[in-house]
Amino acid sequence: MRSRNLLNLVWLIPAYLLFLQVHQINVFLDAKNTMANGELQEAEVTDFKIKQIAAQTNGYIVVRFTSSEGELIERKLSLGVQHAARLMEHENLPVRYLKGSGQEVILVPTFDIQLQIIRINIAIITASLIVLIAVSAGVSRYVIRKNKSGEPDSPEFKLINT
Repeated sequence: MRSRNLLNLVWLIPAYLLFLQVHQINVFLDAKNTMANGELQEAEVTDFKIKQIAAQTNGYIVVRFTSSEGELIERKLSLGVQHAARLMEHENLPVRYLKGSGQEVILVPTFDIQLQIIRINIAIITASLIVLIAVSAGVSRYVIRKNKSGEPDSPEFKLINT
């Protein structure tokens, strides 16, 4: 395989971004579906922890509740710092639960922030995807043009004695 043909692998980056965008859209739609069609439950907060790692602050919350079918549900949900501030002092939280959804448990108090973060993620991925598609197309045109010109694939070295 010629080395210039390897440059076509630059299309893997936009492909991965497209995958991330589809994933974020699915998370968005699943969260909205759970909020609209899920059953409202009062969940007990069994554990809550915020971690400070370098410049990042994140954490998790563990909620436990009984579904309408009598099943005991316990979920560990990750939290960003924006979510944690709203939930710090609560022993019980309202949650929406929809069995089988991609986002089975939604914390009602932080739902708006969660959707806003997902929208921002989608916008950033879209902008990155547009830029990288343009860059990949330029690289591909360059590779095709160089392959047609017949230039040697590897550099030629000449020994010059002085």
